[in-house]
Amino acid sequence: MGKMILKDAHLSINGKDLSNHLEQIELSYSAAIHETGVMGEKSISRLSGLTDFKLTATLLQDYDAASVDATLFPLIGAASFPVIVRPKKAVKGADNPEFTGNAVLSSYPPISGTHGQVAKASISLEGDGDLTRAVS
Repeated sequence: MGKMILKDAHLSINGKDLSNHLEQIELSYSAAIHETGVMGEKSISRLSGLTDFKLTATLLQDYDAASVDATLFPLIGAASFPVIVRPKKAVKGADNPEFTGNAVLSSYPPISGTHGQVAKASISLEGDGDLTRAVS
């Protein structure tokens, strides 16, 4: 059974690779579940509905041109954009699946931190359409 330590994940937002600022990442994929039970039944029946994905990440803040803030700030309130996530920076493959989709940026704190600590930006993205998984 393969196991891994997550230590070099890949994150691309709107064509910009932000992996070198990535501290934490979580990609959630879910389906709406609808109960279909009716009177007289003794058990609940369910149908799977529409799928959705959400991505949260914590990035080390950087205000340099073409870095974290310059990439994220214009995306609040903007149209959806492409997102690419892989567990490793290496090219996609059977042991490094690539998840892609379009998303909208629902939360971005341009300034966040504690006195004397590293400035970070914890972001939330919500899927806009399908999430795909590719290994080749």
